[in-house]
Amino acid sequence: MNRRPLSPGAHSLDAYIVRVRWRLSAAVDWAGASALWGLAALVIVVVAKFAWLAPALHREHQQIDARQAELARLTQRVSAAAASDSAKQAAAGSPPGYALALGKVFDVLDGSGMQVADVQYQIARPRSAKDGRPHLVVTLPVVGTYLDIRRALGQLSTMPGIGIEALILERKQVADARVTARLRLTLREDDA
Repeated sequence: MNRRPLSPGAHSLDAYIVRVRWRLSAAVDWAGASALWGLAALVIVVVAKFAWLAPALHREHQQIDARQAELARLTQRVSAAAASDSAKQAAAGSPPGYALALGKVFDVLDGSGMQVADVQYQIARPRSAKDGRPHLVVTLPVVGTYLDIRRALGQLSTMPGIGIEALILERKQVADARVTARLRLTLREDDA
C-alpha cells in the first residue's frame, strides 16, 4: 500500500475525529439511544426557537406597540370630542328649568380649556318663603391649570343667576401644572 505521508495537521485531525467518535460511542453505551434521541429533540427545539419563534414574537411585539400607540391617539380624539359635547350632555341631563344657566357654565369652562368630569346636581329648597324659589347646586370636578381656573371663575362671577359657593383645589404632584378642582355653584332657575 503506497500512501502519501500525511501532514502533521491532518494526523491530529484524524486523531480528534477518532476520539470524538469513541466518546459518542461511549455516551450511547452509557446513556442509551433514547437519551440521544431526547438530546437531538432538544437541539431541534432550541434551533426552532431562535430560527422561527423569536423573529415571530418580535414582529408581534412591534404590532402590539403600534396598536397601543393608535389606541392612545384615538382615545385622545374621543376625549376631546366628549369634552366639546359635555355642555350639551349636561344640559340634557340636568333638572328642568336650569338648562340655559348650565349651558353658560359649560361654555365658560370649555372656553377656558378645562376638562369637566362627573357633574352632580342637587335641588336646594329655600328655608323660608322670603328666600325665593329653589336653587340648583352643581358640583363640578374640573381639571385645568391655575390660569384656566382663574379665567373661568372671573367669567362665572360676572354672570347673573350663577353664584360660586366653594372651590377646592388639589394638585397630585408639586411639579404638575394641571390642578384638579371641585367647584360648587348655585344656579337660579331660568326665567321662562
